[in-house]
Amino acid sequence: MPSRFIELSNISATISRRSIKFPAALTEKLSLLALFAVITLTACGGLGGEPRIVSTLPPPRTPTPVIEAAIVPNPSAGQATFELQCASCHGVGGAGDGELVIAGSVPQMVSFTSADVLHDITPQAWFDIITEGRIENLMPPWANALTPRERWDVTGYIFGLRYDPADITLGETLWATHCEACPMIAPEAALQQSDADLFDLLGDLLDTPLSDDERWAIVAYMRMQGAAGVEVAASTPEVIRGIVVNGSRDDVPVVDTPVTLFAVNSRFEVTQHEATTDADGQVLFDDIPTGAGYTYAVGVTHEERLFFSDFTRAAGGEMIDVPLTIYDLTDDSSHLTIIDMLYQVTPVEGGAQILQAMTFRNDSDRAYSTNEQVDENVFTSVRVPLPRDSFWVQTPESDNRYIFSESPFMVVDTIPVLPGEMHTIQTMFFVPAVDSALVAQPLEYDLQGEVRLVLHPATMHVQSDQLMPVIEEAERPTSRYSAVLDLNAGEIVRFELRRLTMEPESDTDNLWLLVLISLGVGVLTFIGGVYLVNRFVVPD
Repeated sequence: MPSRFIELSNISATISRRSIKFPAALTEKLSLLALFAVITLTACGGLGGEPRIVSTLPPPRTPTPVIEAAIVPNPSAGQATFELQCASCHGVGGAGDGELVIAGSVPQMVSFTSADVLHDITPQAWFDIITEGRIENLMPPWANALTPRERWDVTGYIFGLRYDPADITLGETLWATHCEACPMIAPEAALQQSDADLFDLLGDLLDTPLSDDERWAIVAYMRMQGAAGVEVAASTPEVIRGIVVNGSRDDVPVVDTPVTLFAVNSRFEVTQHEATTDADGQVLFDDIPTGAGYTYAVGVTHEERLFFSDFTRAAGGEMIDVPLTIYDLTDDSSHLTIIDMLYQVTPVEGGAQILQAMTFRNDSDRAYSTNEQVDENVFTSVRVPLPRDSFWVQTPESDNRYIFSESPFMVVDTIPVLPGEMHTIQTMFFVPAVDSALVAQPLEYDLQGEVRLVLHPATMHVQSDQLMPVIEEAERPTSRYSAVLDLNAGEIVRFELRRLTMEPESDTDNLWLLVLISLGVGVLTFIGGVYLVNRFVVPD
């Protein structure tokens, strides 16, 4: 197994899973790690670099998050999140013309600047799309990459893209003139209302009839003000409190343990602070930068691995709690089960490029990690054998998280699998093919869940005894196959890719074929008649 150092950018691939491993020196390096973490968590994902498609993941099997009563989307913060990486698909201005669309890597996106796109959808529904993704459109889920606060901020920003600033100004004037007695809708209620709902509601609230354009202007003002988009400023907290428990020991407090706090402002400037947990597993930080725009996280080293909390955004109040759960370790792989597999197949010259996302569940109360050390504070965890005759494609995340092994032919993860959380591995491989290619992937662990395959574009078709075709919507540019499988470790997921080489016959082609057949029959009849006349009719 080749040895390699986990570079600082590894944080972008691992922070959302809350358990990462880096060299033991946690001073200057960890402050930089926190910087990379915040950049990742305030973006719509890691679609930068080549090959770009690597960031598409299967939708999570988790319930839709519940709206917090006090949440109010912050479009300004959402814009920063959107522009960092969402723009790669959706375009810098949200017009659906991102560089990946132009390059043909992803399908055409809807334009958020269109006045009709989001009229009939609620902010809650769009938040759910961001959370769960739309895999059929290559839209990845961000439940594990963005906090609920960040997803709501992006939702608020997206909803504001189609509003003309002049309409917002006009709406404010019209509201003050014609609706002084109208109650402003509570933020949490407005998140459940579409713009069309607000438009209809105005018919009952306004004291004088207004034109449709004027009512839409008021809707824009309502949406971008207290109803769903006002800027939220956090008051300065007095204390940041880290709370560390051990999830493998019934959440017992972790006492007398060094804790590192990272405070990151809106410009991604990091300050680092050290303290030690008390008898209650808590640590208080009171001499740190505070205020609106700050986010905070804590890190703890346990059994040579670094456990890192989610980032918590300053939201006002006298104290901000930053919880962290650490776990003891196990190397017993029988606790691991594959619960979801996705093959995303893109036909390319000479074969097919396949992005695979494999999601694991750890049924134990410990974090799974082997004792095979590859570098300081870096140990292997789950292993993904690759199909025979394929070629592993190195991706931006590959250098920093995964290890490639020639013998046995597989990709190995270096992040522990935490109990109670979905652990997804992403890898990409190339399968050479002229007319067809057999993909046979052995399983290192039991599989109990859905296996999905998405072809984009649909220039190939799949033959498999395991995967069945999914009924497609009209004119959908992909082909999908799916099955719920129950396989043991050592068994194989198998399917064959066959390139579509023949175009379907047109009506004109069929017409000419009928004409040619008719002419042929006529010619043969004529020749047969001449032969019979010459053979049996005796001349006078």
